[in-house]
Amino acid sequence: MPYRIITKIERPSREAIASLGEPRATYIGSFVRGFGVMDPAIQPLDPTWRMMGPAFTVALEEPDAGLPMLAMDLMEPGDVLVIAAGGKMDTLCFGGGMASTGVQRGLAGAVIDGACSDYLFIREKGFPVFCRGPVACHSVRYLGGSINVPVVCGGVIVRPGDVVVGSGDGVVVVPKEQIAWVAQELEAQRQRLARYSEVLRGGGTIGQGVSARERYSGPEYQWE
Repeated sequence: MPYRIITKIERPSREAIASLGEPRATYIGSFVRGFGVMDPAIQPLDPTWRMMGPAFTVALEEPDAGLPMLAMDLMEPGDVLVIAAGGKMDTLCFGGGMASTGVQRGLAGAVIDGACSDYLFIREKGFPVFCRGPVACHSVRYLGGSINVPVVCGGVIVRPGDVVVGSGDGVVVVPKEQIAWVAQELEAQRQRLARYSEVLRGGGTIGQGVSARERYSGPEYQWE
């Protein structure tokens, strides 16, 4: 089977990624809904895990751990491994040894549109893995695929270098060119939430903290 291996990708700066704040998928997902929120069936093996970093993508023709293992050798600290396996669950794309490698290399985590194995070992290692679930099947089959091409993972287009964010709520993707806009919207949201919290602590309601026009200010709302 043919392989296409692209080793160099354009990553956002660390400052740009940090501008998105804490890796909370729900908050960020509010601004990329419709194109950047992955299938909710892709969940963390441990709901307390969070991750955020540039995507390092793997496209597989069939579920296989061979190419993802190669990709991990090429990744840089802070990267997120994104494996597009078409949602197939007949064999693993990621296992315990790979989790150990991820920890050693300082990677941010992995997102798999497919299955992993060694569930308990991965949790013990503390390496954030988001997938469709575990499978009791080890296999490295070298069935072909590509590294660092645009992929579809969990129904979302992911390009190398896009920012992948995962938390207990699921996984979202922020396209590279939209990081600054999403960061700006998140800051405005944080200010609104701070006002909500202050009002609620005082025994008030959300509506007292922010006006209806401010809460419903998107282009779909036509105020007259």
